[in-house]
Amino acid sequence: EIVRRNAAENGVSNIVRTAVLDWTKHETFPEEQFDMIIGADILLFQGMEGDLPELFNRLLLEGGRALVSDPRQRVLRPLFLTDCENAALEVGEIFATKDQVLLNVMRLAL
Repeated sequence: EIVRRNAAENGVSNIVRTAVLDWTKHETFPEEQFDMIIGADILLFQGMEGDLPELFNRLLLEGGRALVSDPRQRVLRPLFLTDCENAALEVGEIFATKDQVLLNVMRLAL
């Protein structure tokens, strides 16, 4: 909702598509691909760490990126990072505080 509102306030709502996704209901996701996906607190449930790299590969255009914000101490992060590597996604840390980390997950061109 915040991204949608910011896009409208900045006059770019005609070129920015926003959607609120339930990461546990893949069947509700759009069929199209995107330049960018923003997700917060999406490594909550065991099993999601393996699903997310597959979803990112499906939803991101080649060269697209997902920005994932998550608490630093999330137990599932190491598994997520390994699954991203196995899915040929490049992951880097953009920003971190003692409590939070922002990851850049990039779908590489094939």
